[in-house]
Amino acid sequence: MGGKKLEYKIGLVLKKYRKENGITQEEFAKISKVSQAYVSKIERHSRKKVNLEICSKLANGMNLTIEELLEKSLVKEVSYEKN
Repeated sequence: MGGKKLEYKIGLVLKKYRKENGITQEEFAKISKVSQAYVSKIERHSRKKVNLEICSKLANGMNLTIEELLEKSLVKEVSYEKN
């Protein structure tokens, strides 16, 4: 994983998904049934732990299974960098 924690990678995957689909944090929060503040914290990597329930909600919001979300998060490099 290149030393990056899973939570960090999930944040990158989430942000990449949102940007590619033109979805705001607020819209994604409503879709995935989590707060906008939580989405923001995950994307900014200020959320230390992301539990399975939240991973499931995030995955559902991206039309993925939890396994697919984790797989995308575990790839060597996520092709999205912070701007």
